[in-house]
Amino acid sequence: MANIYYRRKTLTQLLRRELPNEFLVVPNPDHPLLLRGPDLLVAGERATTAVFMPLAAERTNQGLLKARFILSRLALPPYVRCILVAEEKDYSIANSFANDFANILEWNNRAGISEMITDVTAFGHHKDVPPDISGDAQIRFANAMAVMRLSSRLTNRPFSAAFDEKVSELRRPIRSAIRHSKRRPQIDRNSASTEQQVDLSELSDADVDSSTVNDLVYEQANYYFSLDGGIPFAAREPLGIAVIEDWPARPRDSEKLILSAAFGGWAFVLAELRSELPRFAKRMRQGRRS
Repeated sequence: MANIYYRRKTLTQLLRRELPNEFLVVPNPDHPLLLRGPDLLVAGERATTAVFMPLAAERTNQGLLKARFILSRLALPPYVRCILVAEEKDYSIANSFANDFANILEWNNRAGISEMITDVTAFGHHKDVPPDISGDAQIRFANAMAVMRLSSRLTNRPFSAAFDEKVSELRRPIRSAIRHSKRRPQIDRNSASTEQQVDLSELSDADVDSSTVNDLVYEQANYYFSLDGGIPFAAREPLGIAVIEDWPARPRDSEKLILSAAFGGWAFVLAELRSELPRFAKRMRQGRRS
């Protein structure tokens, strides 16, 4: 089986060669709220299509593809059609998501994808994400960001999104040189300490990086969401608080991990504010429907 880099490059070249000039083909698109979104995004005047191809890890664990698809559907405009391009050995994946992707195309028949994308009437199984589901995702994000801004202000330890125009007036703390071992985050879904039906993860002794945030948001998406005709429905609000020692950041995009966590329903709270967890948990649920 071809690796994702080859498949992405091959499909990008094919689409750029065969689609009319009005179409923009973006491989591995960068979305501010997603650590990983669709493999290609194809935008035209009348339709936008997101193309997914199973990653090696997603072939081993289909829940990873499910989570990536769910978060992408919530982050992208509700009308974006999602297509799965699967190789011959991806039969079980294609079968599992047969009713969720608008269309599923075999890699060996990829030449037909251009026609599929240009045909704006070829909805397949596509359904727009309902406004209330998109609205809930926006509320979760706003509440998580509000908690992190409050945590930042109370400790006078800013991340760049926390203070907006005031960030330049405040000095960032020097990060500790001590490196903690990598481990998969554990999520406590029955903790009495939050009192507001908010999950808890203790990460104050861990290095919070892209893989940690990805584990948090994917685990949450898989646990709480189910797919019905490509629409993600939550059994309960996927809300969580992760206790950390310092704000996570990436060298080239300091806000990416903060924003991605918030969109996945997670708020980071600095360990020195541990006693305020019930207050933060209550804020996480502000504006939620009963």
